[in-house]
This record gives sequence, structure tokens and C-alpha cells, in this order.
Amino acid sequence: MKHSDDLQKDVVGKYVSGISITKLSKETGIPQSTLYGWIKPYSRIQSTAEKTPTMQEYNRLKSHVKKLENMLAILQSVGCTASAPLKDRLETIEALKGQYSVTTLCDALKVAKGTYYNHTIIIFSETRENYLKMHLGEITCVLLLKRYLTTRINYLGQIKSQLL
Repeated sequence: MKHSDDLQKDVVGKYVSGISITKLSKETGIPQSTLYGWIKPYSRIQSTAEKTPTMQEYNRLKSHVKKLENMLAILQSVGCTASAPLKDRLETIEALKGQYSVTTLCDALKVAKGTYYNHTIIIFSETRENYLKMHLGEITCVLLLKRYLTTRINYLGQIKSQLL
């Protein structure tokens, strides 16, 4: 039995708005297989290419769009651009690394991830070196005190052995 175009459009519209095929079939009395036939052209992404995109390709593109949206948000929220000096871009990545992934930050500001991680290691090394320089006097005092106390303990041990 041939159904009118208006009926088909109405049923497809209800399906697109969220009504299940089972419910539509019960309401209209039209077999589910017929409804699936009507809905099929609307459930696939129409493409001018010979091949229709798969769900995997769709999900990959969706993920890529999300990453691009994040990159745009990063560039809109920071005070520097991808053409800013490297030092400024590295500082920006460091400031935002909890909000976005390092990969997305590096992509948005055009910094190689290796460059960022090398920068991070250098900062850690400099911090450690500065700490050691700041406390070098204290460390030297502790070492001298240890040497002095070791000498005194040895001396007291010699006196004790002479007395016994």
C-alpha cells in the first residue's frame, strides 16, 4: 500500500523529534520495516562522495571539532598568540595546563610538546639549583658540624680507653 508523502514526512518528523519506531508503528498501524525504510535516508549523513561516512569517521570528526573548539577557546582567553615569543607561549601553557590538555595547549600555541617538556625539565632543574644555592650555607654548616662532632667523639673515645 502506498502512503502519502505528507504522512511519510509527518512520521519522519515525529521520529526525528524523539518518538520511537515501535510507538510510531503502534500509533499509525504501519509496519516497523516500512517506517525504517522511510527513516533510513534521514539517519545517514548524505554525502556527494560515493562513500557514506561511518560512525567511526563521524566520531573522529566530532572529536576533532571538540579539539578545535578548545584551541579556539584557548586562543581567545590568553594574552598571546601562536606568533608570540616562545617564552610567552611556554608561560601560557604552564598557566593553563590544568584546564586543558598539554597536547591541545601546544597545538593551539604552536609549541612542540618536546619543547614544552624540555622547558619544564629546565625549570625543575633551575628551581632545584636555586634551592641548593639558597641553602648552601646551611648545608656547609651541617657538614662542618658533623666533621667537628666526629672528631670530638673520636677524641673522647681515645680518652675513655686511656682511663680504663
